Amino acid sequence: MGQTKEALLRKLSHLQLSALEHVIREEWYKTIVAYANDPIFIADSELGIIVDVNIKAQELTGYSREELIGMHQSHLHPAHALDGEFSETFIKHALIGTSHRDEDKIVRKDGTILDVSISAGVIALPTGKLIIGIFRDITGQKKITRQHKRHENAIKKKLDITERRGKEQGIINSILQIAVSHESLGVQLQKILEIIMKNTMISLQSKGCIFLCNDAEETLLIIAAHNFSPQQMAVCTKIPYGTCICGIAASTKSVVLSSSCDDPRHTIKYADMTPHRHYCIPIISSDKLLGLINVYV
Repeated sequence: MGQTKEALLRKLSHLQLSALEHVIREEWYKTIVAYANDPIFIADSELGIIVDVNIKAQELTGYSREELIGMHQSHLHPAHALDGEFSETFIKHALIGTSHRDEDKIVRKDGTILDVSISAGVIALPTGKLIIGIFRDITGQKKITRQHKRHENAIKKKLDITERRGKEQGIINSILQIAVSHESLGVQLQKILEIIMKNTMISLQSKGCIFLCNDAEETLLIIAAHNFSPQQMAVCTKIPYGTCICGIAASTKSVVLSSSCDDPRHTIKYADMTPHRHYCIPIISSDKLLGLINVYV
């Protein structure tokens, strides 16, 4: 009888100790959550209903604890961030189950939208599964990142412009050197055309030609060509004003772009013609048409 009583007392003592440990753990949990430096939200993983929050969560959202508890988690997210009844990040965290970090946006009570980083995980309790989400406001950080990106893009744009202008000036200098040489006009224009074709900013297909005008016959005559086949030279060497794309550019004294070979204005065809687009750029001085540059792009 004495041993039975003694065993019962030990069991009661053990139960009391377990109960005390449970109380201590619960109080410890409440203290940690309540006074954590980051906003903490706890929600039912199946229903999406918020069951607990800390002080920082209230400060982040502008809602009181009483307003947040019982609120569906989707109410804190913009409509575009939802997938059905839940936010996309909530679904991801619920499916993954293990600790996971993501970025999202939340809507404060006053309508302000904030960028947040969310570290979340699922815990299983006898009563069901809960998602614990630790939020961090990264709105300022994202703003700085966007400012840095804009600054980088602005610098890159300036560098690109400077580089392009440098290339353009190099092309102009090369053309001027050819222009003051003692070579024939045909040789000069052929060399100038080769320079133009090497510049990918102008010709993506490295193909084109230069025409000179024959005012008496109102025709364009090819004086320099690059990558033109014999079949093309046979039909394009002499083009009347107003005929095909080049002739139209000559007759109108305006730049003409042909977007494809199916362009109804593209009336001259040849056997080995491949799909192409090209710019036809008149060469004009004092309103007088001198020639035309045809560049394939």
